[in-house]
Amino acid sequence: MGNCCHQIFGIAQIPLFNKDLVAGGRAPDAVRQFRDDCTKADAFLFAIPEHTFGVPGPLKNALDWTFRTRLASGTNLFAGKVCAVVGVGTVSEPHYYMRIKDWAESMQMKTLDHTIYVNKNSVAENAFDANGNLVAEEVNKDLRKLLEEIVAKVNESRR
Repeated sequence: MGNCCHQIFGIAQIPLFNKDLVAGGRAPDAVRQFRDDCTKADAFLFAIPEHTFGVPGPLKNALDWTFRTRLASGTNLFAGKVCAVVGVGTVSEPHYYMRIKDWAESMQMKTLDHTIYVNKNSVAENAFDANGNLVAEEVNKDLRKLLEEIVAKVNESRR
């Protein structure tokens, strides 16, 4: 896949969104760290579970904190960055994907059409071993392909 690395963004420490703190420029340390990490990233792979037919609250909260963040250029910190989605759920149609895609497009991200959805009722029960390693070969193969597409899109945008 060429020269790439990944980082898992932790959002557990991000407090509930507070518009008063945003307006006052007093974002908590965890929010500032998350924003810094997002600014440095070339791409985002959102790996999320289905949650009441939408985006899980902690992810929505983290995105709320970053939504109005502007870079020195005046653009939002997600503009022009590549975005893809991987999810796990129990329904036949992943509703969260459209919500993430709508959000990403409003942030001017380059959203890949390729998404991976693992239906927990069919594949996910046997998708992981006792140590939490992904062992479902069909999912692994699709994930590798998605990661290659992300890297290719990032490299294309650098040209």
